Amino acid sequence: MTGFTYHIKAAEGLHALPAAAFVKQAGDFPGSAVLTCKGRSVDAKRVMHVMSLGIKQNDVIEVSLNGDGEDEAASKLKELCEKLF
Repeated sequence: MTGFTYHIKAAEGLHALPAAAFVKQAGDFPGSAVLTCKGRSVDAKRVMHVMSLGIKQNDVIEVSLNGDGEDEAASKLKELCEKLF
């Protein structure tokens, strides 16, 4: 299992378009992907689950990945986070 934490900097938080891009990238990973924020964890491959967290500016998210290629997937997802939010 590997993962990372990320501090949301975008003023609009994690809204629909970046959430969809995040979910798409997570969906390319064959193992499990979990997104945690404010004590709640959801399947990072389901956009409605991710949106249900209501992630705002200054929130901290934790992404956990488990499966083959998890290090590469974590690297790609973190890079996407830095680019989008």
